[in-house]
Amino acid sequence: RLTSLDISSTRCTNVSVQQLASSSCSQWLETVRLSFLSGLTETCMVNLIHHCPRLRSIHVFGCSSLRNLNRLKAANPKLSVEGDFEVGKSLIT
Repeated sequence: RLTSLDISSTRCTNVSVQQLASSSCSQWLETVRLSFLSGLTETCMVNLIHHCPRLRSIHVFGCSSLRNLNRLKAANPKLSVEGDFEVGKSLIT
């Protein structure tokens, strides 16, 4: 069973992450590293979080298009979101 996946710094897109969310392996994922995927949207991330019930940690360093960390945390309050921003704060001022 796939419990950890690192696709950081690849050419993966929202479509790739959506396919991951809808695949059978999403049921077992606990850690996903998506750092430096510049085009990821919050909607895509929330969909991934909703489809991965065991997900406990995501890494989104360098994902400059993600602006509202609170939206990700609201999708799963137990989720640890690691990135180059302050945890628990919205990046929108």
